[in-house]
Amino acid sequence: MARAFGPGYYIRPEKPLVLPDDSEPEPDIVGLRGRPRDYRRQYPTHQEALLVLEVSRATLAYDQGEKASLYAEAGIEDYWILNLRDRQLEVRREPALLAMGRYGYRILHLFTDGMEVRPLADPACGNSFHRKVTLAALDCRLSTISLACVPGSPRR
Repeated sequence: MARAFGPGYYIRPEKPLVLPDDSEPEPDIVGLRGRPRDYRRQYPTHQEALLVLEVSRATLAYDQGEKASLYAEAGIEDYWILNLRDRQLEVRREPALLAMGRYGYRILHLFTDGMEVRPLADPACGNSFHRKVTLAALDCRLSTISLACVPGSPRR
């Protein structure tokens, strides 16, 4: 995952992320602007988060419901759930206020082994480009996801 963002960006595992409602969930992985030392004195906020990823089996319903709503309300643009139960990557985008006054995501993409997903933020290529990230392997025993980057194409 760190290779997907490169220098000047930090992949932060299992630490608090401050949201506007003063809650501090601890996502499994957050891709952030900056370096580890930038977050020594204070936790990062939703404004620095480029991507939030949860690895989920037992907490799947919570991650798909309550946590998705929290992240959407905070404006997290790219929320991924590595769904170990169904062996797929769920990519949620376009946070919005949905029916019944609840926040959520307008777009849900499902990816399985061998498919490509593109993070919305691609610091290595600047604002006008993004990289393809190949979902190379889903290893449910180890709860890991192996990602490899290849050059992408201009955004459309």
